[in-house]
Amino acid sequence: MNYFSTGKYERRGFEGSDASLDISLNEYGLIWKRYKRGVHAGDYLFVATWNDSSFTRVLVHFWLNEKVNLEDEYDWVDWLEVADYCGQTKKELLESHFPMIIKDLVNYYGIQNFTS
Repeated sequence: MNYFSTGKYERRGFEGSDASLDISLNEYGLIWKRYKRGVHAGDYLFVATWNDSSFTRVLVHFWLNEKVNLEDEYDWVDWLEVADYCGQTKKELLESHFPMIIKDLVNYYGIQNFTS
């Protein structure tokens, strides 16, 4: 398994679902950074691990704006199923911290649904 160094991401202020950015990226598969100024203000840059078609683990990057209506943008998501999978109600899930919602969606559906 490829292990990805997170040093440059730590220096750039990325966060993850674990206190360790290494664990967030290499074990849970997702880290993020919220941009507060400039052309990307309000956008999150997500970095995820993914096994490509040759089964090589690679990094993929994708942008999402925190103001996007997730229910409209991802109308294919079964929000009740995802909420149940996460042990939450749909309301609790949709009121979670934006990157944590994306993490839950990626965990449930896979990264390929967010990078195409």
